[in-house]
Amino acid sequence: MMNQVLRKATLADAGQLLEWRNDDGTRNNSNSTGLVSLDAHLAWLTKSLADTGCRFYIMEVNKEAVGTIRDNLVQTEGCTKQYLSWTIAPVCRGKGYGTEMLHMFLKENKGCFYAEIKPFNQSSIKMVEQNQFVLLGKAGENLVYTRIVT
Repeated sequence: MMNQVLRKATLADAGQLLEWRNDDGTRNNSNSTGLVSLDAHLAWLTKSLADTGCRFYIMEVNKEAVGTIRDNLVQTEGCTKQYLSWTIAPVCRGKGYGTEMLHMFLKENKGCFYAEIKPFNQSSIKMVEQNQFVLLGKAGENLVYTRIVT
């Protein structure tokens, strides 16, 4: 039996998160494709963890970290939008953890969620579609998916 939990990310996760962030597959699917230095990562993580508009989680399966998901709240046109971002550990990809992680996140959080996905990132497209997101349109080359959770 698998024990799956979402726990809040902490500064102690910095090394693991940086390793996942700098993975070639992660960078290829990210809007920011360059390598990130430890100093830049620590500054970003410290700021993100302190930001009340950012909910940041690590998914663990049997006490092993397998991925991360977060949202950033953005005020636009009098509306609060929550932009999602996620990464699955390279050794854990293709096992359905992303779909389950997003499902768990949406069960715990309400709002108007958005995800921008590169059109060739079929794993992420499948993940959001299996969680009832709908294609809203495009932002540049990226596909924009949305789902409102009440």
